[in-house]
Amino acid sequence: MAEWPFAVLRALSDGKFHSGEAIAQSLGCSRTLIWQAVHTIETEFGLPVFSVRGQGYRLPQPMDWLDVAAIRADLSPGCSEDWTIAVADQVDSTNTQLLSRANSDGLHGLVLAAELQSAGRGRLGRRWQARLGDCLMFSLLWRFDRGLAELAGLSLAVGLALARVLRQLGAPVELKWPNDVLLGGCKMAGILIELSGDALGPAAVVIGIG
Repeated sequence: MAEWPFAVLRALSDGKFHSGEAIAQSLGCSRTLIWQAVHTIETEFGLPVFSVRGQGYRLPQPMDWLDVAAIRADLSPGCSEDWTIAVADQVDSTNTQLLSRANSDGLHGLVLAAELQSAGRGRLGRRWQARLGDCLMFSLLWRFDRGLAELAGLSLAVGLALARVLRQLGAPVELKWPNDVLLGGCKMAGILIELSGDALGPAAVVIGIG
């Protein structure tokens, strides 16, 4: 099942050795299923897993996971009220997932983050690829009363906001219009904005950042 590789990864995320038997017991499954999950982690996720007879499995280094409760705890009171945070292990694309909901359920302020994307994309349909655990990938669904024509400068505004936050965190980034954030002349982040709605309003916007 698709969730087993992520369950095994979480069991190994402290970077220590864990036997296949111990992992199987904690997850309530067979050792064969653990072996299959490790194979998927290596072949499909591209993450090496050390396997030592008598000791078990170990990742090369510990892994941190996105945690909704921890994210919400660090939000300002205003953001905590306005935003709904969701985290998925794997999706095709966080932008695609939110675009599918833009015209359907009236959700506003929904942030979807993913540990892994199988079909992430950037501007002009370019693929956005990132290894599991190497990149923050999330999208925000936001609704505006105004029309699409009045949102032409949104990409620049989002880029400036992202650059401002990263500088406050100590990263001396630069903004390359329309959607790239650079650090030391290299691309650190990209922004993909997709719009849905009427020319005169209202409009739904999905802001993707990776």
